[in-house]
Amino acid sequence: MSRLILWAAALGIVVFGAARIADAAEARSDETAGPDNARGTFGFLLENDEVAGTDRHYTNGMEFTWLSAPMQSHSNWRYGLALGQQIYTPNDTDSPLPLPGERPYAGWLYAGFSLVMDRGDELDTWVLNLGVVGPSAQGEWLQREVHRRIGSHQSYGWDNQLADEIGAQLIYDHRWRALWQTKRGGLGADVTPHVGLSLGNVSTYANAGFTLRVGNDLRDDYGVPHIRPSLPGTGYFEPNDAFGWYVFAGVDGRAVARNIFLDGNTGRDSLSVDKAVFVADLQAGVAVSFSRVRLAYTYVYRTREYRGQPAPDRFGSVSISALF
Repeated sequence: MSRLILWAAALGIVVFGAARIADAAEARSDETAGPDNARGTFGFLLENDEVAGTDRHYTNGMEFTWLSAPMQSHSNWRYGLALGQQIYTPNDTDSPLPLPGERPYAGWLYAGFSLVMDRGDELDTWVLNLGVVGPSAQGEWLQREVHRRIGSHQSYGWDNQLADEIGAQLIYDHRWRALWQTKRGGLGADVTPHVGLSLGNVSTYANAGFTLRVGNDLRDDYGVPHIRPSLPGTGYFEPNDAFGWYVFAGVDGRAVARNIFLDGNTGRDSLSVDKAVFVADLQAGVAVSFSRVRLAYTYVYRTREYRGQPAPDRFGSVSISALF
């Protein structure tokens, strides 16, 4: 297990401890206690390829999120905020020269606003991400600092990264929960199909897929969150018991019209590659909830995204969500 994953686990312990302290404080006064579905949800996501023993392509992603409690005037609506960063590198990180035929170095720093409508067994999500691609995204600085601190190999071609460009991304997805469900011996299983669309100069694609889950308290959420593009989930959850768990596996297929991290800068010369039109993510993982904290780990296998890519990509994803 990589040190980054260990750091995320430590953060989860801190968040879990904070939630337990909040539980104890609320237990002193019934007047201040409220239902869990009336709380906002803070979340942290970390995705990194070190778990697969590589340091290339989609090499790191982080996202901090907050989702509101259901709005009082519109009880099935929530709104959310996010701050995230993604880092991409070529296969060969030893060369300081431009590398035609390999995906370019790139960073993507963004802030997001989302609206979520939960209809009980269907979920609609709208996301607007605005930010910057290029040196101002600080991908080079973060990777070098993290690699320096953990004693990992440095990348030497960041002078060839994509130039600064304002990025916009509008995302929509729809999910059906428990389209098929059975329950025996306290265990449940469900299948959650989804369809989605992304528009913008950062990425334009249409996607569809499904997630299969087996465990208990499946109605607490629609699956664990991931950083897009990947299988969708929910940043919030509504625990019905002090402890819950499930294992899951899923697939998402995308038809890609635009990917700035492969196509290069918009309207100007930059390094680029011949992207694959069809890309798929396969994932498997486990989610565990304790009181008002949910922890999840996902292993992701992503098919080749451009012509000449030596191998599919693999990375791990850790998510921590806490109700406050």
